[in-house]
Parts: sequence; structure tokens; C-alpha cells
Amino acid sequence: MRDEPEAPAGASIRADEVRADTLARAATGTSELDALLGGGVVEGSSVLVYGRRGSGKSRLAFRWAAQRRCLVAHAEMSREVTRAIVESTGADLRRVYLLRTLDGWQAEAERVGARSVVLDSLAASVDAVAEMRAARDWAERRRAVVWCIAHETKSGDHRGSSELAHWADYEWRLSPVEAGSARVEVVKARLDPGGAVVVRLACQ
Repeated sequence: MRDEPEAPAGASIRADEVRADTLARAATGTSELDALLGGGVVEGSSVLVYGRRGSGKSRLAFRWAAQRRCLVAHAEMSREVTRAIVESTGADLRRVYLLRTLDGWQAEAERVGARSVVLDSLAASVDAVAEMRAARDWAERRRAVVWCIAHETKSGDHRGSSELAHWADYEWRLSPVEAGSARVEVVKARLDPGGAVVVRLACQ
């Protein structure tokens, strides 16, 4: 029988020594979703948002992120189209910053003081899993929220490696319900129960 490797001295901490403050949450501004989540997304989280074309992924992620000062890294759309989508959500354009690439988003988010970030989309990344992991690490360090958008496969899962969901604190699947509405299914939430709500794509 092999001996288990010893952990480095001082690497662990007793659970009762960790601060037990109530975890702060970032409201999405969508009342039904915030109610389902107990007030919003836990700060310091990464959210994997996916759905098929036309499901409202970008529109809703932009709206949720723009509740606070945010950076939208948009590699798949022009700056003008991205601005128009952000504007259609009713967001205050003075607190939304647009970056035409995913490259360097962390440094730019820190430069503009972003409290939330949208990566649209992971398909534009050379290594989507590494991008998702970086999003989670940055969100945790900065007590921010990073919304990572992915496309959906024909089988209804997110496109790309299954590891994407591993590094996400939340996994939300969007599907169109009727014109102007989308069903948001909370597939995974580390601290909250799953469930689904129907939300309007237009600002409420």
C-alpha cells in the first residue's frame, strides 16, 4: 500500500477560521431570476450562459452585467451592433465599456474598474477551457461576476469541452419560448437550487 502524499505544512485552514459573513450577491435586475437565486449571483462567480442562435444570450448577459460598471468583450460582433444591443437593454451606456476582442480583457476590466464582465463568446478563444478558468479566478479575486457566453449543440448541451461547466459556478441554458421571451434554466448553481424562469428579452 502506497503512502498518501503529505500536504505542505500550512496549506490547509480549519473551516471555523474562515470568515462566515453572508455572501454578497450581484442582482441581475430580472426580478424572477433574482428571486430564484436568493437575491442574485454570488459575487466572485463565473456564469456559463449558453443557448442556440436567437435565444437571447448576448442581450440578456449584457443586461445582467450592466447592472454595475461592466466590460463587454465582444469578439463576434462589431462595436456598433454591440452598442445597439446594450442600448436596447436600457443600460446606462456611460458605465458599459466595449472591447472588440477577448485578448487582454482582464487588464482592461481592471483599468476601467469593471465589477462585471461579459465574454462574448468563448468560441472566439484559442483555449475556451483556459478562458473559463481564468474568468473564474479573476471573478473570485476581484469579487466580480464574469458572464461567459457559449453556443449550444444540437443535443442541447454547450458547445466545447465538458470542462467548461466544471469551471463555472453557475450554468444557465437559454431557450426561446415565444417572440421576445426566453426560458432561463439554472442547470448548475453551487449555492442555489436549480430551476427555470421565463424572462422578457426587452428591458422590463
